[in-house]
Amino acid sequence: MEPNFNTWTIIFLIASAQGFFTALIFLKWRHGNPQANRILSALIALFSLSMFEYVLYWTNYIYYWPHFANLSVNFPFLYGALFWLYLRTIYTGKALARGDVWHLLPFLFASIPFLPWYFADGDFKRTVVSGEQKFSYAGWAIRLQFSARIVYIVLM
Repeated sequence: MEPNFNTWTIIFLIASAQGFFTALIFLKWRHGNPQANRILSALIALFSLSMFEYVLYWTNYIYYWPHFANLSVNFPFLYGALFWLYLRTIYTGKALARGDVWHLLPFLFASIPFLPWYFADGDFKRTVVSGEQKFSYAGWAIRLQFSARIVYIVLM
């Protein structure tokens, strides 16, 4: 497939670039609560990286940069945790502690089945993205993750 841009992909690419720029500004911003600024910077950078991955997919440039494929698949597990930590830091002034790592465990747990994908070479990813080959995740990890999500939903 030939890579191409249209009006929408250009708009999303510009929005992604603005997001990265805003994340950099918040990272370097020294006013207010520096810890909250860093958390907000990470959140904006994750959204921008997801949007950039979508632009690569929509424009077919994902075949040229296959390492971006499925990079942001587990970011939704970070959005809520980072947003919670940001709001808690802003409204209570409570600094991040060692116990806050628990909020990041769903992301880490969901990323385990994708580790072989993340460490695969570009040629393999390119063949998977083009549909020439299938990528099989560890079956036990997928079943464990699915069971854990059901338990989480029932307990909440």
